[in-house]
Amino acid sequence: MPLLFSCPQCGARTEVEPRFAGETGPCHTCGATVTVPRLTVAEVAAAYDAGPSRSSTGLMITILFCGAVVLVAIIGLTVTLFFPGVQNIRGQRQVAVCDQNLVRIGLALRGYHDEHGSLPPAVTTDANGKAMHSWRVLILPYLGPDEAALNKRYNFDEPWDSPQNIALANNMPPVFACPSDLVAQQNNESSYRIVIGRGTAFPGVNKSVSFAQITDGLSTTALVVEMPAAGTSWIEPDEPSIDSLQFAINGYTGNEVGSFHEGGAHVLMADGIPRYVADMTSPEYVRGMLTIDANDSVIIDTDEFE
Repeated sequence: MPLLFSCPQCGARTEVEPRFAGETGPCHTCGATVTVPRLTVAEVAAAYDAGPSRSSTGLMITILFCGAVVLVAIIGLTVTLFFPGVQNIRGQRQVAVCDQNLVRIGLALRGYHDEHGSLPPAVTTDANGKAMHSWRVLILPYLGPDEAALNKRYNFDEPWDSPQNIALANNMPPVFACPSDLVAQQNNESSYRIVIGRGTAFPGVNKSVSFAQITDGLSTTALVVEMPAAGTSWIEPDEPSIDSLQFAINGYTGNEVGSFHEGGAHVLMADGIPRYVADMTSPEYVRGMLTIDANDSVIIDTDEFE
């Protein structure tokens, strides 16, 4: 008995098999998120009542009712156990939102570059070497009106952990948290990091480069990488060093590019386009993406990126 339902946005009618009841996904016409209605016991019973005789005995009604309950249970169990691809719709949506987060971050980095002539430093310090501000704070004015308002509340004359600034730690813009990274969302930690060090686009504290200095090519050089939250507040100026990084994808050492997505993780290239890097990507390939002028022949293809 196929399920027929309509998209609440565009009205397009879609027919699916009962096993997809209760699942969520994009409308095939407009792309809006829709949820397939669940098959109720009454609907199943109605299908039996539509038979030639409506004078069934109480025993038959009881049997049909129990059968309907069992049918609904089987449908739910079938979806849970045998259709992981259907359940993965939510995971695919989270990948898409993560991708969109990096697009916004890429646009903000370019906005900063257009105004200042270079990318923002990953970390700034004062004259005594005390860590002051994170790149995430520096790009707030370029992320949108809400983030620009947050930027006005931040005091750049004081360090990130001053009473005024640390009070903003719980106001992390959602763009800095991957929807699959629940720790990041709950603890206001960023899922996106910048790798600093010799040969990268962020060679050290208070240092950065312009797009013109990225001679390896903007489409083959990574600026921002996805890393699961690891106890660092989004507002804290603390980024991983290329010298200590493990050049693996989801290697589960706690110090490499990784995510809670299936099969890979995102990186944001200097051209502003996020790429999904597969788990099996070679360490040499990962390291090559993070350097700007080593003549790395990093070629984006379907074997390395999905």
